[in-house]
Amino acid sequence: MKNLFQFSLALFFISLLNSCSFVSIFFVQNLKDEDVKIDIEFEHIINEEELKNIPSLFTSNVDNLKDFFNDEKKTKIEYKKVDERTISIILPKRSITKIDNTINKRTNITKIMITYINQTVEYERNELLKKSKFKRRGILLQLK
Repeated sequence: MKNLFQFSLALFFISLLNSCSFVSIFFVQNLKDEDVKIDIEFEHIINEEELKNIPSLFTSNVDNLKDFFNDEKKTKIEYKKVDERTISIILPKRSITKIDNTINKRTNITKIMITYINQTVEYERNELLKKSKFKRRGILLQLK
């Protein structure tokens, strides 16, 4: 009887943990000494109202995520809409920018195009996540 209770309890906790969603934040860290332009393509059509209220697109001139969260001088970053699914932003030099919220390490971003000194590099979603570091407070893509 005791074994049945322990098994039932273990099964309950496993199913409870399986149903949890983990929310985190997707950041891009510009480690370069110059501003960098990035185009962010989302998986869904974005409208102006959604962009105005988007909780992302904040930047801070800090070195790590802990300082980003503690920084009271974060600024909302300006964007330019490229098409119905893409926006363009300028990442300030030596900064961390919050660009999306994620659930279970899944982002709404399908592609990022990075333009630096007239060169463009594209990362699709899977490659983007492979190149990113998974930190305690979020997912961090570093531009070196």
